[in-house]
Amino acid sequence: MDQYLLEGVLRKHLERHGVHVELATEPTFLEEVADGVNIVLKKTKRDGETTSEILHASYVIGADGAKGDLRQCVRIAAHFEA
Repeated sequence: MDQYLLEGVLRKHLERHGVHVELATEPTFLEEVADGVNIVLKKTKRDGETTSEILHASYVIGADGAKGDLRQCVRIAAHFEA
């Protein structure tokens, strides 16, 4: 299944369960704490203006690919063949 099709299916499923997916948002810092994680998010508006937000969550899902921002933020190496 092509990625763009899979993303659509996943978004619809998440929306049905009350989950909001944010686009144009990237992690800049992640810290594991006793009750979850603190993450600093950089958000880019349509006009190019950026803002930062600190979020506390029980967990974080990195679904941005092997070369994604979250993987780099937590310094997880990607092991794959090109």
